[in-house]
Amino acid sequence: MYPSRDHTALTRDDGEMVVDARVINDMKLHLNEAEFWLVIEHLYAVGIANGPIPSGAPRRLVDTWPPVRHF
Repeated sequence: MYPSRDHTALTRDDGEMVVDARVINDMKLHLNEAEFWLVIEHLYAVGIANGPIPSGAPRRLVDTWPPVRHF
């Protein structure tokens, strides 16, 4: 979930820029537009089904699910 920057307009005006997760840009690179929107719709549906994210301390998956490789 590394941050990435993305322009919201065709111009390279940095005032028209947003920050997103690197995985979103990777999906746009590897999927065609129909596949991309299918994944987005699925993620939205899963988010709605699971409800709001609970407040409080975030879970640290590193403690319970360490990565296989460290880069």
